[in-house]
Amino acid sequence: MTPRDRDFTHLAGRDVYVREGCYNCHSQMVRPFRAEVERYGPYSVAGEFVYDHPFQWGSKRTGPDLHRVGGRYSDEWHRIHLNNPRDVVPEGVMKAMSHWLELKGHTPKSPSMHFDEVFSEQVIERGKIEESRTMQRFFKRTNQPMFQDWFVEMVKRMLRHLPVGMLTRMGLASLLAPSTSDWSRARDAIREYADEQQARQKQALGLDKLIETAQQDAGAPARS
Repeated sequence: MTPRDRDFTHLAGRDVYVREGCYNCHSQMVRPFRAEVERYGPYSVAGEFVYDHPFQWGSKRTGPDLHRVGGRYSDEWHRIHLNNPRDVVPEGVMKAMSHWLELKGHTPKSPSMHFDEVFSEQVIERGKIEESRTMQRFFKRTNQPMFQDWFVEMVKRMLRHLPVGMLTRMGLASLLAPSTSDWSRARDAIREYADEQQARQKQALGLDKLIETAQQDAGAPARS
């Protein structure tokens, strides 16, 4: 593919690549060395970067060079890899992009995403961290049985080793769900901030602005 063959979808993908900081771990320049050509394909030439502003040569290869990666793997491979890189490259260190796929509805929410939501909801609502209520809601949301072997064993050890006063306070907290005193104003402020951040994230995941910018860069008519 030559630089002039790129349409707005390629440019939108490039903008995502830049925004997510992929250049910190990947290069996009195959050097004219035998080892690199055999691994990555034909070495890069200057004309391929004439329209790249800024260029994405990179300066570090924590991950492989990506200049010739297009078409090397199937779409399904890329979907799995972005959702959890260790599923296809067990020794890899790339961060997972599962939040993208989950928030866009392409894959079901992972247990960690459910836990983050339950934990955040409780802390914002009450201003307290109540482990037992968090676990109860997490199990319910992920359709897991409450009384699992490891959980029963943990409760037994708590009953054996924790002071009676602490156990009493924990039990009351599970039943009454107390809030931090004068928490309502702080709760409203935190909710407003969280809503703003979620709106920004959803806007970014929608890619509308990126596609519009890429269309303009490519000279294509913007979507109505």
